[in-house]
Amino acid sequence: MKTMIFSLIVILSHFSAVKAQDATFSKVLEKVLADYPQSFKNVRGELIMEDEEEQRYSSKLELPGAMDCLVSMPMSGERKLAKWEALCFSSASFDDAVNNYKKLHDQLLKSTLKLGKSSARLRGEYAVPNADESFTSIIYNINPASASFRKVKIELELVHVLEEWRVNLRVGSGDFSE
Repeated sequence: MKTMIFSLIVILSHFSAVKAQDATFSKVLEKVLADYPQSFKNVRGELIMEDEEEQRYSSKLELPGAMDCLVSMPMSGERKLAKWEALCFSSASFDDAVNNYKKLHDQLLKSTLKLGKSSARLRGEYAVPNADESFTSIIYNINPASASFRKVKIELELVHVLEEWRVNLRVGSGDFSE
């Protein structure tokens, strides 16, 4: 009986931890999206890199489990092309990267986001990765989207760079492939 109660406590605490992590994930994404109309001005941290095309800043907001988060601003000054990015996973293993990509997709779909006075969900169709292709991505839309968020794009990508597979999450409105 004690073993069964202990097992039940372990299972319940696992589900509580997962639920708390999902809530934190949703809150961070919600804050990033809320700052989208201001070109991520409030989440932009210190300048970490600058070249002839863009400036890259650390992000004041870190997505739970992400390895790195940053904000990119084009040198052209076009605020509408600003983007927030998170490097969520990196591995030499395609299978491990695909598992992480799928988990993030599922987490994005179950996130409820409070944007302004209403709640919204993300919609995006899962794209099955293929090890022979170096790039797979899913574009999510906000549903329902208020006028401030109609142009926002959220992209989850699985990309092969050098000898590793990376899973990235991006928020912005420009062409992410630039």
